[in-house]
Amino acid sequence: MAAAYSAVITDEMAMNLFGKTDVVGQTIHFVNEFPFKISAVIKKYPENSHIEFDLIAPYNNIPDVEPESARETVENVLRNNWIASHSLTYVLLKPGQNVININKTLPAFLKQYGDAKMSAQQTLVLQPLRDIHFNNDIGLEPRATADRSNLRLFLGIGFITLIIACINFINLATALSFTRAGEVGIRKVLGAARSSLARHFYGETALLCLLAAVIATAIVQLTLPSFNILVGREISKSAMFHWQNLALFGAVLVATIFLGGWYPSLFITRFRPVETLKGKGVSALPKGQLFRKSLITIQFIASVALIASTMIIYNQLNFLRSQELGFQRDAVINIPLFSANFHNAFAGMDGVLRQRTETFEQEILQNPRVQAVTLSSSALGFGSVNRQVWSEKVSRDDNVFASCMAVDYDFLQTYELELTTGRTFDKSFGSDHLNAYVINESAVSLLGWDSPEEAIGKNINREGKEGRWLASSKILITRACASLSQH
Repeated sequence: MAAAYSAVITDEMAMNLFGKTDVVGQTIHFVNEFPFKISAVIKKYPENSHIEFDLIAPYNNIPDVEPESARETVENVLRNNWIASHSLTYVLLKPGQNVININKTLPAFLKQYGDAKMSAQQTLVLQPLRDIHFNNDIGLEPRATADRSNLRLFLGIGFITLIIACINFINLATALSFTRAGEVGIRKVLGAARSSLARHFYGETALLCLLAAVIATAIVQLTLPSFNILVGREISKSAMFHWQNLALFGAVLVATIFLGGWYPSLFITRFRPVETLKGKGVSALPKGQLFRKSLITIQFIASVALIASTMIIYNQLNFLRSQELGFQRDAVINIPLFSANFHNAFAGMDGVLRQRTETFEQEILQNPRVQAVTLSSSALGFGSVNRQVWSEKVSRDDNVFASCMAVDYDFLQTYELELTTGRTFDKSFGSDHLNAYVINESAVSLLGWDSPEEAIGKNINREGKEGRWLASSKILITRACASLSQH
């Protein structure tokens, strides 16, 4: 177990804080108050890792760095909350342990220690660390993981492109071979065997492929920074020269040489020297038109498939960019005002903090280019916390959960959310900030009502916070605060 009030930082953070990496034993302070002694400095994790942090500290010290008024709440959450996925749990198994057998024991573990009302709808399972990068269906990782389907898509596109290039090379090499019929005839007359001629033409193909590989590598190295910006990833130039990638590139190169050189070398070495030297030309050359026509057909089909796939992908991306989301997203700036610690996630805001945020809003509104300012616990489109809700139609024992946000009075107007029925939050109603809710149409069915009109004014309870339903909207939200949105 890590020593209390100790910390492990990355070499990058050490350079930012101290200008050097030899800082073991130095002290850093959280929020200018809580001292933590640096026990180790580690190298920052590479960009292709799903693990991302600048500093790690003992788990038991989490409540200690919270405001004193929130420590009891945070300790209670850490000790008893089996619902909120607030922590990433890594387990180091002893040598020889079987993951499958351990997974079989986890339901009993959850039943013994978990929340009795929730355990029937929860599942605990161990996932191998290596599987997270490509097989992460759970989410909530520190950094976005890779999507295997996207990788297969790009590999498929690359494979089709390579096949088209090989077929094109075969067709061109076969066509040009007619101009070399005399050369082949002379070589055969001088005693060259078909095998030596085949090796000669395979060598020419290999030289062309090697030259293309060198040019392709240079282009990749030159354009990689722009590509990283385009895809939002950080692929290092040295990654190409990792031994596994080099082995893959080598295998692809060998396969390309074989595919590109096989038929041309076979075709050209079958020329009959006497007829070609007599100038009989094409009529004296071997058959094989059916195979060449088949190659052209395959190339045409592959080209059509590639073009069609490109158009489909383009239309899908265009749909994602242009699809109406139900709220104003253009010319909106989201600025996080609070850190994502336990106090802000579970304790809410007090009167002093609320007064500061209102002052901040008023200062922003002094700018004539700002149309509206609002606060919310998270930005639209970035997800929100699932909270248990119930109503007169759905009981607490039904364990119904809904995605909830806490927002300011003018949140709906700022994002131009469309109401299907009811009214928005209003300061003239003195109780809105205490017990008013706006929910979306999906939540109407979730909470047991047949229509939005039926449920207006009915009571909703969110984990003990009871309130009335004001309106039906496209977004499920509740009253309170958190991040700034600016037009």
